[in-house]
Parts: sequence; C-alpha cells; structure tokens
Amino acid sequence: MATFSEIAGIVSSKAAEVSRLLREAQLPEPTFNETGAHDFDTRHHQNADTEALRHARNALINAAQDLSHLTMGPVDYLCSLSWSAAKIANLGSLVRLDIPRRIPQGGSRNLSDLVAEIGLPELIISRVIRYAIANGMLHEEPIGVISHTAASARLAIDRDMHNFCLMWSAEISSLLVKLPEALARKQTLGNKGPEAAANLAFPEYVNLFDYFEKRTDAAQRYSTYLASRAKIPCWSADYLIRAWDWDSVGSGTVVDVGGSAGSTSVILARAFPSMHLVNQDVAPEALKEGEANIKQLGLNSRISFAHHDFFSSQTVSAKAYIFKSILHDWPDEACVRILKALLPALKDGAHVLIGECLMPGPPALRASAWDYEAKRVEDQIMIAGHGAHERTLEQFQAIFSAASESFRFNGVKEDVDGSVFSLIDFVYHPSK
Repeated sequence: MATFSEIAGIVSSKAAEVSRLLREAQLPEPTFNETGAHDFDTRHHQNADTEALRHARNALINAAQDLSHLTMGPVDYLCSLSWSAAKIANLGSLVRLDIPRRIPQGGSRNLSDLVAEIGLPELIISRVIRYAIANGMLHEEPIGVISHTAASARLAIDRDMHNFCLMWSAEISSLLVKLPEALARKQTLGNKGPEAAANLAFPEYVNLFDYFEKRTDAAQRYSTYLASRAKIPCWSADYLIRAWDWDSVGSGTVVDVGGSAGSTSVILARAFPSMHLVNQDVAPEALKEGEANIKQLGLNSRISFAHHDFFSSQTVSAKAYIFKSILHDWPDEACVRILKALLPALKDGAHVLIGECLMPGPPALRASAWDYEAKRVEDQIMIAGHGAHERTLEQFQAIFSAASESFRFNGVKEDVDGSVFSLIDFVYHPSK
C-alpha cells in the first residue's frame, strides 16, 4: 500500500493534471462560490478530453479520500462514517422545507425572514441551516445573513437534483437504516426473518412494490426520482445511444419492459427517428404520466404505452427488448421467470438488452471513484429494498441459461461516457 507521503504526492499531481485538462478545454476550475459549480460533465464540450479528465478526476477523488482517511485515523474515520445518517437527515430537511429555493440567486436572506416564512421556531431552523453550512451547503456572512454556495445553488435551481435528494432522504434512507436490523433478524430467525429491510421500514406493506402501489404519494415521488436521476450524468440513459447498434432495428419495434413513464423510450425515439417503441409498465400512474409527456413532445405516433406485468407472457413481438434497472430488483429465481415470460413472443435473432450496474468480481477495491462507489451503493439498496442484488456478468449468464438454452451471450458494453450502467446483450437463437 502507498505511504502517506506517496498519497499526498498523488493528490498534488492529479490535481495539477485536472487543472491542466480544464485549462486546455477552456473550462474554469471549480470553487465553493455560488457561481463556481463544476460537475465535469464534458460529454458535449468539443474542446474537452472527456476520458482523460474523467480518469484524472477519479484518481484524484480516490487519493484525496485516502489522504483524508489516513489523516483522520481509525477512530475519527469511524465517527465520520457513523455521522452519515445525520448528514442525509440534514439534506432531507433542506429539501423538505425548500430552504435553498427561498434564498435568491446572487443574493441573501436574513435568517429571521427564513424562520418567519418557514413557520418553525428559530431554534430549529438556525440549527438546520448551520449544520448545512458545516456540510458545505449555504454560507453565513455576516451573522444571520444566509447566502448560497455552489451546492445549495444547484439545489435551488435544479429541480431534478431536488427530487433526487428528496427520494434519498425519504424512502431510500429509511430502507438502508433498517438493513443492519434486518440482517441481524435473518441471522437469528433464518427463513422466518424479514425478506428485506423494506419489511421493517414499511411494516404495514407486503414488500416495497406493495408500498409504492398503495402509497400514491410515494409512487409519484419514485417516478419523479427515476426521471430526475436519468438526467444526472453517471445515471443518464444517454449512454444507451452509444452502447448498442440501434440502427440495426431500422423501423422495427423495441419494447421497454418495466419502463415506468417512458424516459428511456423518449431518449431512443429522439436519437433514432425510424424506431418504434412500446413502453410497458404495471403502474397506471406512470403510464398516464408518460402518455401525457410524449404527447407534449410530439412522439405519440412512435411511442405507445401498454399495461403489462413482466411475469405474464409477453405478447409484443419485437427486434429488441430492454430491461433497464429491472432484474436487480428481483432474486435469481424471479429473474428466470421474467425471462421465461418473454419466450412466447421471441423470434429468432431477437435481442434482450439488460441495462444495469455490472458488478466487478472479487477482490473488492478500496475505491471512492464515483462510478465504482455508485455501483456498490446500488447493490446495498437492492439488498435493503428487495433482498436482491446487482450482478456480475457470470451471474447474468447463469440466469439467462436457466431461462432458456436458446439465449446466447452477445457482448457487453461498459463504462460508456462514465455511466455506472452497462448494456449486456443476449440474443435468442432457438434450436432448429
């Protein structure tokens, strides 16, 4: 392992490399100032060496995190990890109370005015705001005058980030905080223990799907979260455009199975104007939202919506079927059932495309780079939410083989534009 001094040297050299690449791309260096936000999303910037910048940035993040951990020492580092729950609670308070949007861009608000507008005691609001300041959100100068930092300004103007943080501070954090208890109960009770942490977080519901089906407010929050998350670079569905040969579909049909409100279908329809898409989902609210959206976008002649339970036999014959963030919600035996349900509609040469995090095999890395950590976080959510998991390539191959010997692995595209998702291609060739 690298020494303290060696890691410090890596931080210095990688910071210099990131700075150089930004200068060459004629992009500013990031700052904490309100207008200093920089998300390093250079996919559409013609002067940027996107791959070099992403790799240098990830190396800098890793080294800086390692240096911080070593400097804290084991005790302070463990304390810092334990405090994560307080940080997500504080972020949730900011978005629930809509504090960032109450502060004008380029201006400030008196703390007393914010207190009066929110309608909670100053003793509470002042502590929420000042802990947010400690976390790099908001700024206080002079005393009692609150203004933005780059992060809080983004929350104020970017409704997608607001929706993302809202979901994390509500359902997702509720799931994860119950995971240790769920595992402990499984250890003690075996098969009589909870199926997932969701059973403890939402005990009056059968599972997480039942919760979202019966809680329309939560279902709307989840649908909005998915649409908003898709606009964040590392989760964006834009990677799909460059991850597969969609031109091979021509004017044929692609079915997005479990496509919610159709954000993936919209991306593909815009990029490939000859393609027709069928967006299938079991949630009426999502289908209704999607139909209204494509009508506004003028895509209703090329995207259709259909109610379909993917455990039921598929009725639409298509050139390709895409499952984006679907199979990771289910244990292996359920995934086999989902894939078998496709068989009645599959023709020779049909492709089944899986858009999910592709987990690296062991040994695990001590890495804090955004794409690697995001995959591990997604996997923890699957454990907590469904008792399921993200998969390695070998695990995907196993469930496809169990569903039908006629499925053939046809390749995988990873790390497209820094996305945490991969696109795994299986083609159906029935035995003659």
